[in-house]
Amino acid sequence: ASDSSNLPSLIAGTGANSQQGVVTNFNFITPGITRKSGTISASYDISSNLNLNGMYWRESQNGTRPIGLIMNSSPSASATSGFGVELPETISYFNNLVRVGVDYGRKDWGVEAAYQGSFLQENIPSMTWDNPFVLTQPVGAEVKNPASGRSSLYPSNQANYLDLAGATNLTRYLRLQAIISPGWLRQDERFLPYTINEGITGCGEVPDASCTTTASLPAENLEGSKQTLAMNFTLVSLPWKKFQVKAGYRHYDYNNDTPVHTFTPVEGDASSPGGGVENTPFGFNRKNFELTGNWLFAKKSSAKLGYQVEWMDRSHRDVEHSVEQTFLGAVDFVHGKDLTLRLSYRHSVRDP
Repeated sequence: ASDSSNLPSLIAGTGANSQQGVVTNFNFITPGITRKSGTISASYDISSNLNLNGMYWRESQNGTRPIGLIMNSSPSASATSGFGVELPETISYFNNLVRVGVDYGRKDWGVEAAYQGSFLQENIPSMTWDNPFVLTQPVGAEVKNPASGRSSLYPSNQANYLDLAGATNLTRYLRLQAIISPGWLRQDERFLPYTINEGITGCGEVPDASCTTTASLPAENLEGSKQTLAMNFTLVSLPWKKFQVKAGYRHYDYNNDTPVHTFTPVEGDASSPGGGVENTPFGFNRKNFELTGNWLFAKKSSAKLGYQVEWMDRSHRDVEHSVEQTFLGAVDFVHGKDLTLRLSYRHSVRDP
Protein backbone atom coordinates (compact mmCIF):
# COMPACT_ATOMS: atom_id res chain seq x y z
CA ALA A 1 0.00 0.00 0.00
CA SER A 2 1.11 3.56 -0.63
CA ASP A 3 1.59 4.71 2.96
CA SER A 4 2.76 1.45 4.60
CA SER A 5 6.05 3.14 5.53
CA ASN A 6 4.17 5.19 8.12
CA LEU A 7 2.43 2.16 9.62
CA PRO A 8 4.72 1.55 12.65
CA SER A 9 4.67 5.18 13.77
CA LEU A 10 0.93 5.50 13.24
CA ILE A 11 0.27 2.34 15.24
CA ALA A 12 2.57 3.55 18.00
CA GLY A 13 0.48 6.68 18.29
CA THR A 14 -2.99 5.12 17.97
CA GLY A 15 -2.59 1.61 19.39
CA ALA A 16 -2.67 -1.71 17.61
CA ASN A 17 -6.46 -1.83 17.84
CA SER A 18 -6.82 1.27 15.63
CA GLN A 19 -5.06 0.04 12.50
CA GLN A 20 -8.22 0.14 10.37
CA GLY A 21 -7.87 2.86 7.75
CA VAL A 22 -4.13 3.39 8.31
CA VAL A 23 -3.27 1.75 4.97
CA THR A 24 -5.72 3.62 2.78
CA ASN A 25 -5.20 1.85 -0.55
CA PHE A 26 -5.58 -1.70 0.77
CA ASN A 27 -8.30 -3.75 -0.96
CA PHE A 28 -10.62 -5.90 1.08
CA ILE A 29 -10.65 -9.65 0.45
CA THR A 30 -14.06 -11.31 0.17
CA PRO A 31 -13.77 -14.93 1.40
CA GLY A 32 -15.31 -17.59 -0.77
CA ILE A 33 -14.85 -21.28 -1.55
CA THR A 34 -15.62 -23.07 -4.81
CA ARG A 35 -16.46 -26.77 -4.51
CA LYS A 36 -16.63 -29.15 -7.45
CA SER A 37 -17.30 -32.87 -7.23
CA GLY A 38 -18.08 -35.76 -9.51
CA THR A 39 -19.01 -39.41 -9.07
CA ILE A 40 -18.83 -42.42 -11.34
CA SER A 41 -20.28 -45.78 -10.32
CA ALA A 42 -21.00 -49.12 -11.93
CA SER A 43 -22.76 -52.33 -10.93
CA TYR A 44 -22.80 -55.65 -12.77
CA ASP A 45 -24.92 -58.70 -11.96
CA ILE A 46 -22.86 -61.74 -12.89
CA SER A 47 -25.81 -63.91 -11.88
CA SER A 48 -29.01 -63.55 -9.90
CA ASN A 49 -26.99 -64.16 -6.73
CA LEU A 50 -23.62 -62.50 -7.48
CA ASN A 51 -22.99 -58.78 -7.98
CA LEU A 52 -19.87 -56.68 -8.59
CA ASN A 53 -19.91 -52.94 -7.95
CA GLY A 54 -17.53 -50.01 -7.86
CA MET A 55 -17.56 -46.26 -7.23
CA TYR A 56 -15.13 -43.33 -7.53
CA TRP A 57 -15.79 -39.85 -6.13
CA ARG A 58 -13.54 -36.79 -6.39
CA GLU A 59 -14.05 -33.34 -4.91
CA SER A 60 -11.98 -30.17 -5.14
CA GLN A 61 -12.15 -27.15 -2.86
CA ASN A 62 -10.45 -23.86 -3.68
CA GLY A 63 -10.74 -20.42 -2.16
CA THR A 64 -10.28 -18.59 1.13
CA ARG A 65 -11.98 -18.31 4.50
CA PRO A 66 -11.19 -16.22 7.60
CA ILE A 67 -8.71 -17.56 10.15
CA GLY A 68 -7.28 -15.82 13.24
CA LEU A 69 -3.54 -16.17 13.94
CA ILE A 70 -0.96 -14.64 16.26
CA MET A 71 2.69 -13.82 15.74
CA ASN A 72 3.93 -15.99 18.60
CA SER A 73 2.74 -18.91 20.69
CA SER A 74 -0.24 -18.55 22.99
CA PRO A 75 -0.47 -17.73 25.88
CA SER A 76 2.78 -15.74 25.59
CA ALA A 77 1.18 -13.41 23.06
CA SER A 78 -0.71 -11.55 25.79
CA ALA A 79 2.38 -11.39 28.02
CA THR A 80 4.78 -10.19 25.32
CA SER A 81 2.48 -7.82 23.38
CA GLY A 82 2.29 -10.26 20.49
CA PHE A 83 0.21 -9.10 17.54
CA GLY A 84 -2.76 -10.93 16.07
CA VAL A 85 -4.16 -10.90 12.55
CA GLU A 86 -7.20 -12.19 10.70
CA LEU A 87 -6.14 -13.68 7.39
CA PRO A 88 -7.73 -15.36 4.39
CA GLU A 89 -6.86 -19.02 4.91
CA THR A 90 -5.86 -20.55 1.58
CA ILE A 91 -7.97 -23.60 0.68
CA SER A 92 -6.82 -25.85 -2.15
CA TYR A 93 -7.15 -29.63 -1.94
CA PHE A 94 -8.64 -32.72 -3.57
CA ASN A 95 -10.55 -35.40 -1.71
CA ASN A 96 -10.82 -38.81 -3.37
CA LEU A 97 -12.95 -41.80 -2.41
CA VAL A 98 -12.86 -45.20 -4.12
CA ARG A 99 -14.89 -48.31 -3.34
CA VAL A 100 -14.90 -51.77 -4.96
CA GLY A 101 -17.15 -54.56 -3.67
CA VAL A 102 -18.73 -57.92 -4.32
CA ASP A 103 -21.77 -59.52 -2.71
CA TYR A 104 -23.38 -62.92 -2.94
CA GLY A 105 -26.81 -63.79 -1.57
CA ARG A 106 -29.05 -66.83 -1.23
CA LYS A 107 -32.49 -67.21 0.28
CA ASP A 108 -31.32 -67.72 3.87
CA TRP A 109 -27.83 -66.20 3.86
CA GLY A 110 -25.60 -63.63 2.20
CA VAL A 111 -22.03 -62.30 2.30
CA GLU A 112 -20.36 -59.09 1.18
CA ALA A 113 -16.73 -57.93 0.82
CA ALA A 114 -15.52 -54.48 -0.17
CA TYR A 115 -12.47 -52.21 -0.20
CA GLN A 116 -12.84 -48.50 0.52
CA GLY A 117 -10.07 -45.90 0.32
CA SER A 118 -10.05 -42.19 1.16
CA PHE A 119 -7.20 -39.97 -0.07
CA LEU A 120 -6.80 -36.27 0.76
CA GLN A 121 -4.37 -34.38 -1.48
CA GLU A 122 -3.39 -30.99 0.00
CA ASN A 123 -2.00 -28.59 -2.59
CA ILE A 124 -0.91 -25.89 -0.10
CA PRO A 125 0.58 -27.51 3.03
CA SER A 126 1.40 -24.22 4.80
CA MET A 127 0.83 -20.47 4.63
CA THR A 128 3.27 -17.64 5.39
CA TRP A 129 2.25 -14.05 6.07
CA ASP A 130 3.77 -10.68 6.95
CA ASN A 131 3.25 -9.01 10.30
CA PRO A 132 1.20 -5.89 9.42
CA PHE A 133 2.68 -4.06 12.42
CA VAL A 134 6.39 -4.72 11.71
CA LEU A 135 8.20 -3.76 8.47
CA THR A 136 11.69 -5.13 9.20
CA GLN A 137 12.81 -8.02 11.36
CA PRO A 138 13.48 -6.73 14.91
CA VAL A 139 16.64 -7.65 16.78
CA GLY A 140 17.59 -7.82 20.43
CA ALA A 141 14.78 -7.55 22.97
CA GLU A 142 12.17 -6.93 20.26
CA VAL A 143 12.86 -10.24 18.51
CA LYS A 144 9.73 -11.56 20.21
CA ASN A 145 7.61 -9.65 17.64
CA PRO A 146 8.72 -11.20 14.31
CA ALA A 147 8.17 -9.66 10.91
CA SER A 148 6.45 -12.75 9.55
CA GLY A 149 4.62 -15.87 10.67
CA ARG A 150 3.85 -19.30 9.33
CA SER A 151 1.27 -22.00 10.03
CA SER A 152 0.69 -25.50 8.72
CA LEU A 153 -2.57 -26.38 7.00
CA TYR A 154 -4.38 -29.69 6.52
CA PRO A 155 -1.83 -32.47 5.86
CA SER A 156 -2.27 -34.92 3.00
CA ASN A 157 -3.41 -38.28 4.36
CA GLN A 158 -5.05 -41.57 3.44
CA ALA A 159 -7.33 -44.16 5.00
CA ASN A 160 -7.89 -47.71 3.74
CA TYR A 161 -10.63 -50.07 4.95
CA LEU A 162 -11.83 -53.61 4.28
CA ASP A 163 -15.53 -54.27 4.88
CA LEU A 164 -16.63 -57.87 5.45
CA ALA A 165 -20.28 -58.62 6.23
CA GLY A 166 -22.57 -61.61 6.38
CA ALA A 167 -25.98 -62.74 7.60
CA THR A 168 -27.59 -66.14 7.94
CA ASN A 169 -30.57 -67.89 9.49
CA LEU A 170 -29.19 -70.32 12.07
CA THR A 171 -32.66 -71.75 12.61
CA ARG A 172 -36.17 -70.82 11.61
CA TYR A 173 -36.40 -68.40 14.54
CA LEU A 174 -32.77 -67.30 14.95
CA ARG A 175 -30.78 -64.95 12.67
CA LEU A 176 -27.13 -63.89 12.95
CA GLN A 177 -25.58 -60.78 11.37
CA ALA A 178 -21.87 -59.88 11.47
CA ILE A 179 -19.76 -56.97 10.19
CA ILE A 180 -15.96 -56.81 10.45
CA SER A 181 -14.01 -53.80 9.16
CA PRO A 182 -10.25 -53.33 9.70
CA GLY A 183 -8.69 -50.01 8.74
CA TRP A 184 -5.25 -48.46 8.17
CA LEU A 185 -4.69 -44.68 8.43
CA ARG A 186 -1.50 -42.90 7.32
CA GLN A 187 -0.20 -39.32 7.46
CA ASP A 188 3.40 -38.47 6.59
CA GLU A 189 3.49 -34.72 5.95
CA ARG A 190 6.89 -33.04 6.32
CA PHE A 191 7.33 -30.99 9.51
CA LEU A 192 7.78 -27.22 9.36
CA PRO A 193 10.88 -25.78 11.09
CA TYR A 194 10.36 -24.50 14.63
CA THR A 195 10.49 -20.87 13.52
CA ILE A 196 11.16 -18.64 10.52
CA ASN A 197 12.15 -15.71 12.74
CA GLU A 198 15.58 -14.79 11.33
CA GLY A 199 16.29 -12.78 14.45
CA ILE A 200 16.46 -16.14 16.25
CA THR A 201 17.80 -18.54 13.65
CA GLY A 202 20.13 -16.17 11.84
CA CYS A 203 19.94 -18.36 8.77
CA GLY A 204 16.67 -17.79 6.96
CA GLU A 205 13.65 -20.06 6.79
CA VAL A 206 15.42 -23.46 6.79
CA PRO A 207 17.63 -24.05 9.88
CA ASP A 208 20.96 -25.75 9.24
CA ALA A 209 24.07 -26.63 11.25
CA SER A 210 24.91 -22.95 11.84
CA CYS A 211 21.61 -22.32 13.63
CA THR A 212 22.73 -22.70 17.23
CA THR A 213 19.86 -20.95 19.00
CA THR A 214 17.15 -23.41 17.97
CA ALA A 215 17.17 -27.18 18.32
CA SER A 216 16.90 -29.48 15.33
CA LEU A 217 13.67 -31.29 14.64
CA PRO A 218 13.66 -34.88 15.96
CA ALA A 219 12.35 -36.19 12.64
CA GLU A 220 11.64 -34.93 9.14
CA ASN A 221 8.00 -36.02 9.18
CA LEU A 222 5.36 -37.52 11.46
CA GLU A 223 5.25 -41.09 10.11
CA GLY A 224 1.69 -41.15 11.45
CA SER A 225 0.22 -44.65 11.55
CA LYS A 226 -3.05 -45.85 13.04
CA GLN A 227 -4.97 -49.11 12.83
CA THR A 228 -8.67 -49.53 13.52
CA LEU A 229 -10.85 -52.59 13.89
CA ALA A 230 -14.65 -52.39 14.00
CA MET A 231 -16.76 -55.49 14.66
CA ASN A 232 -20.52 -55.73 15.07
CA PHE A 233 -22.41 -58.95 15.84
CA THR A 234 -26.21 -59.11 16.18
CA LEU A 235 -28.35 -62.10 17.11
CA VAL A 236 -32.13 -61.86 16.76
CA SER A 237 -34.55 -64.51 17.99
CA LEU A 238 -38.33 -64.92 17.78
CA PRO A 239 -39.08 -67.53 20.46
CA TRP A 240 -42.78 -66.64 20.38
CA LYS A 241 -44.96 -64.99 17.80
CA LYS A 242 -45.24 -61.66 19.63
CA PHE A 243 -41.93 -61.65 21.46
CA GLN A 244 -38.48 -60.75 20.09
CA VAL A 245 -35.08 -61.02 21.81
CA LYS A 246 -32.06 -59.14 20.47
CA ALA A 247 -28.44 -59.48 21.60
CA GLY A 248 -25.68 -57.33 20.16
CA TYR A 249 -21.95 -56.96 20.66
CA ARG A 250 -19.83 -54.14 19.22
CA HIS A 251 -16.07 -53.85 19.40
CA TYR A 252 -13.90 -50.93 18.23
CA ASP A 253 -10.11 -50.68 18.43
CA TYR A 254 -8.27 -47.42 17.72
CA ASN A 255 -4.56 -48.25 17.91
CA ASN A 256 -2.16 -45.33 17.45
CA ASP A 257 1.30 -46.54 16.40
CA THR A 258 2.67 -43.09 15.57
CA PRO A 259 6.28 -42.76 16.82
CA VAL A 260 6.78 -40.54 19.87
CA HIS A 261 9.22 -37.66 19.33
CA THR A 262 10.57 -35.07 21.74
CA PHE A 263 10.25 -31.51 20.41
CA THR A 264 11.92 -28.38 21.78
CA PRO A 265 9.75 -25.58 20.36
CA VAL A 266 10.67 -21.91 20.54
CA GLU A 267 8.24 -20.92 23.28
CA GLY A 268 6.67 -17.55 22.53
CA ASP A 269 9.13 -17.06 19.66
CA ALA A 270 11.65 -15.91 22.28
CA SER A 271 15.40 -16.21 21.92
CA SER A 272 15.77 -19.65 23.55
CA PRO A 273 13.98 -22.97 23.01
CA GLY A 274 11.50 -24.19 25.57
CA GLY A 275 11.48 -27.52 27.37
CA GLY A 276 10.94 -30.85 25.68
CA VAL A 277 7.41 -31.64 24.52
CA GLU A 278 6.32 -35.06 23.25
CA ASN A 279 3.52 -35.81 20.81
CA THR A 280 0.88 -38.02 22.41
CA PRO A 281 -0.37 -41.09 20.46
CA PHE A 282 -3.90 -41.24 21.86
CA GLY A 283 -5.75 -44.53 21.44
CA PHE A 284 -8.71 -46.41 22.88
CA ASN A 285 -10.71 -49.63 22.87
CA ARG A 286 -14.50 -49.67 23.26
CA LYS A 287 -16.74 -52.71 23.77
CA ASN A 288 -20.55 -52.63 23.94
CA PHE A 289 -23.03 -55.35 24.81
CA GLU A 290 -26.81 -55.01 24.56
CA LEU A 291 -29.63 -57.38 25.44
CA THR A 292 -33.23 -56.29 24.83
CA GLY A 293 -36.65 -57.90 24.69
CA ASN A 294 -39.69 -56.59 22.79
CA TRP A 295 -43.28 -57.65 23.40
CA LEU A 296 -45.85 -56.78 20.73
CA PHE A 297 -48.91 -56.77 22.98
CA ALA A 298 -51.21 -55.10 20.41
CA LYS A 299 -51.22 -54.01 16.80
CA LYS A 300 -48.29 -51.54 16.38
CA SER A 301 -47.96 -51.28 20.19
CA SER A 302 -45.01 -52.72 22.09
CA ALA A 303 -43.12 -52.84 25.37
CA LYS A 304 -39.32 -52.95 25.58
CA LEU A 305 -36.95 -53.88 28.38
CA GLY A 306 -33.18 -53.97 28.09
CA TYR A 307 -29.69 -53.88 29.55
CA GLN A 308 -26.57 -52.25 28.04
CA VAL A 309 -22.95 -52.10 29.17
CA GLU A 310 -19.95 -50.27 27.73
CA TRP A 311 -16.27 -50.88 28.56
CA MET A 312 -13.72 -48.21 27.65
CA ASP A 313 -9.93 -48.58 27.81
CA ARG A 314 -7.87 -45.51 26.91
CA SER A 315 -4.16 -44.90 26.44
CA HIS A 316 -2.45 -41.64 27.47
CA ARG A 317 -5.60 -40.30 29.15
CA ASP A 318 -6.46 -39.38 32.75
CA VAL A 319 -9.03 -42.18 33.02
CA GLU A 320 -7.58 -45.42 31.66
CA HIS A 321 -10.63 -47.63 32.23
CA SER A 322 -14.35 -47.08 32.76
CA VAL A 323 -17.54 -49.15 32.76
CA GLU A 324 -21.03 -47.77 32.10
CA GLN A 325 -24.12 -49.90 32.75
CA THR A 326 -27.60 -48.93 31.58
CA PHE A 327 -31.07 -50.29 32.34
CA LEU A 328 -33.83 -49.13 30.03
CA GLY A 329 -37.50 -49.60 29.35
CA ALA A 330 -40.09 -48.18 26.99
CA VAL A 331 -43.75 -48.60 26.09
CA ASP A 332 -45.22 -47.49 22.75
CA PHE A 333 -49.01 -47.32 22.53
CA VAL A 334 -50.68 -46.60 19.19
CA HIS A 335 -54.36 -45.61 19.16
CA GLY A 336 -55.96 -45.38 15.77
CA LYS A 337 -54.12 -43.63 12.96
CA ASP A 338 -53.38 -40.28 14.57
CA LEU A 339 -52.16 -40.88 18.14
CA THR A 340 -48.96 -42.45 19.47
CA LEU A 341 -47.94 -42.39 23.12
CA ARG A 342 -44.46 -43.30 24.35
CA LEU A 343 -43.22 -43.73 27.91
CA SER A 344 -39.50 -44.44 28.33
CA TYR A 345 -36.97 -44.64 31.15
CA ARG A 346 -33.18 -45.02 31.18
CA HIS A 347 -30.85 -45.29 34.17
CA SER A 348 -27.06 -45.27 33.60
CA VAL A 349 -24.12 -45.53 35.99
CA ARG A 350 -20.54 -44.91 34.90
CA ASP A 351 -17.63 -46.07 37.05
CA PRO A 352 -14.17 -44.77 36.10
